[in-house]
Amino acid sequence: MTPTNLAQQLQQLIDTHAPILYMPCQDKDALDSLIAQIRGSRECLEFDHALGTLDFATKRPLKPDKPQDLESFLKDNSDRPFDQELFIVLKDIDQQLEQEPKVVALLQRMARNILSKEDYSATIFIFSSHLGTPNIPKELEIYTRVNIYSLAKCRS
Repeated sequence: MTPTNLAQQLQQLIDTHAPILYMPCQDKDALDSLIAQIRGSRECLEFDHALGTLDFATKRPLKPDKPQDLESFLKDNSDRPFDQELFIVLKDIDQQLEQEPKVVALLQRMARNILSKEDYSATIFIFSSHLGTPNIPKELEIYTRVNIYSLAKCRS
């Protein structure tokens, strides 16, 4: 599958308004490139375990003096309205999904807001290096689509 076709498949998933897209792949550069292809003028925030909130395009921290943990990042973005569609990129948060109920609850709240509020337009991407069966908490299953195309690309 070519990157263009992969980008088209991902855009189709975004167009379905699935709040959370789970993408298993170990090649984070390829996934970053894919997001860059489809994001257009959309704002895109990324969470980094070491640096907190990053500008997706530059990979520079937005709060260099105050790195955030995932829970704080999600709290900051859970209730604010988005004038334009926002992409939120979360990488390697499998451990938090398994061990931090507050993180799961915040993601669930955000997913419900995406589906029910007109002024809350966002897509949450969860990139996971774990290539086995996705470990998606039950509370998030109804809101999450697994992009099998990225999985196939990573395994080839």
